[in-house]
Amino acid sequence: MPVGSTIVGMPGENACNAEADAAATRAESACEALQSLQELIALHDASSAILTPSDARRLLARAAQPGQDGAEAKRDLNVALSCMAMLKGRLGELRQQKSTAVQALEAKVEQLKEQNFSWESKLQEAEAARERKREADLAAQGPALCDCEPPEEMIIRQVTSLNSEDFARWYWVCAKPVRRRCGRKFFDDSVARNTLDLLDKLKGGF
Repeated sequence: MPVGSTIVGMPGENACNAEADAAATRAESACEALQSLQELIALHDASSAILTPSDARRLLARAAQPGQDGAEAKRDLNVALSCMAMLKGRLGELRQQKSTAVQALEAKVEQLKEQNFSWESKLQEAEAARERKREADLAAQGPALCDCEPPEEMIIRQVTSLNSEDFARWYWVCAKPVRRRCGRKFFDDSVARNTLDLLDKLKGGF
């Protein structure tokens, strides 16, 4: 293989890789959803074991009594306290995970903003380069001339009729007043339509 040559993947290979990436993403999302469901079930089970204030008062009163009933009440009280401590710790972990996930999401959003800005800059550079090339080509060809006698330089205009299929297209036409114009007219699709800009102008009444 020549030095400096680049290996380009076959279309079928690229499609397989894209499908594999998509499948991996779906599997990862499914695992995250399952994990979240399991956490919710665990939290529900733990919260169901938490005593209400009235139950806690009754259990404390029983635990203060001597005998087997008091011992069972103390054991139930310790279990309830353990569940509360476990739930509190787990909620703290989930809060921290949520905070970390939010920070990661914010960082991802900033990264996407930077990528979008980079793409917009490249697009603007490409459009500017295309416009420079178009102007250079026009300069090399010389001005477009109409069919009048003698021929005159034509002017460029944009279709502003919203009902037209050619809306926002640019076209060259004879520079004379409408009633004196010759019939020469042709579209120039090398000029960007900028449809949104035209709509803003029309909405603002120019």
